[in-house]
Amino acid sequence: MGSGDELPCDMRIPSDKQDKLHGCLEHLFNQVDSINSLLKGPIMTKACEETKHFHPDHTKPEFRHTEDWTVRCHNIINKNIQEDPWNLPSSIMTLVESLQRFVDDGKNQLLLALLKCTDTALQLQRDVIFCQSAAGAVCTLAEQLLAALRARFNNAGEYEEDCKDTSRKWLEQAAAIGVLLNFQATLAPHVAALLDLDKVTVFFRQLEDECLVAKGSRQALRVTLYLDSCHFSELPKRLQKGGSLKLHTVLFTRALERPEGVSQQDCVSMEEFQQRINALSLEKVKAYYRKLRPLNTLDDLCRLMQSYVNVHPNAAGHPSGVSVLCVSSELCDRLGACHITMCATGMQRCTLSVTLDQAMILARNHGLMPRCIMQTMDIMRKQGTRVEISAKNLKVMDQMPPAAPRQSVWYRSWEQVAMSAVF
Repeated sequence: MGSGDELPCDMRIPSDKQDKLHGCLEHLFNQVDSINSLLKGPIMTKACEETKHFHPDHTKPEFRHTEDWTVRCHNIINKNIQEDPWNLPSSIMTLVESLQRFVDDGKNQLLLALLKCTDTALQLQRDVIFCQSAAGAVCTLAEQLLAALRARFNNAGEYEEDCKDTSRKWLEQAAAIGVLLNFQATLAPHVAALLDLDKVTVFFRQLEDECLVAKGSRQALRVTLYLDSCHFSELPKRLQKGGSLKLHTVLFTRALERPEGVSQQDCVSMEEFQQRINALSLEKVKAYYRKLRPLNTLDDLCRLMQSYVNVHPNAAGHPSGVSVLCVSSELCDRLGACHITMCATGMQRCTLSVTLDQAMILARNHGLMPRCIMQTMDIMRKQGTRVEISAKNLKVMDQMPPAAPRQSVWYRSWEQVAMSAVF
């Protein structure tokens, strides 16, 4: 070519080369036919029907005519192979680019149909609950992570295990298989949803200008925590090198109050719904447990939880009552889980499950005598948050709309628990 030779004006592809080329093109057109079948399938037909009023002339979208267009492209390409091979690449490129345009158009139609059929109020409530849950999850993870980095985390105090060893093992466990997040809800099941934070990934960087950066949406959220060099150096090597921390989210729920005006059959349905949530969460906890074998085996606790979720509820409520929350808390605690409690109000939060949970932690890990558990809970319920809230809200009407999500998130700090035990 460099010597000045010109390309022949009439160049034909040999028949043996044409056979190979036809084989490749046959594969290409099989893929094109598959895309055409999707674009003209029942799902896209339904989407076009739902969004036909978006088009002023009520004509069918362009991608609905792809089959006729691809047949013409097929004929042009075959003609190029036999008579005009120089234009073969441009013909194939035109086919691919046009097909990509049709696919993008189809995606837009699906998006319009989904937006048209979406319950915006429900979507908003889901987004609000997700934001609250994500904030609670990141807060409790950060607290427990700092406790471990400072060698103060210890969920095996009753076994007299050293805090430094327990902290190191928890960090290695978190880096290897992720962190278990235990959500507990005392809400009615029509308010508390099974929150899926499994698509949240956590990364760590050395401290710069910001402490936390969150990017993404409810479908995929990336959270980056910035640590100072001292704490960053204590992380497992995998996390220091940019590895992500996996979150395993479970929700155990038991409604403490029955909504007014609900029929007996609806009460049974609500109890069954809670049972399904608890059963699903228990399976996730078992899957997490199977990935490691802690020093204190948890087979008995797993069997006890299984007996709770297998019991068929009745109109009078679940036979186990709130015991399912206590046992699930104990089970997840032994696995080093982060705990988040969701309640309707601050009054409910400080007087019910949290006080019981805190008293059990003090007894299990910090030497509180069993005979003092009830007295400790009574002190927690009569002092501190409850008194402050009562004084603050005296004769003040609740201005929050009834339909607004009422979800308070409380996270447990092991360092605060240890300080409570000291004082």
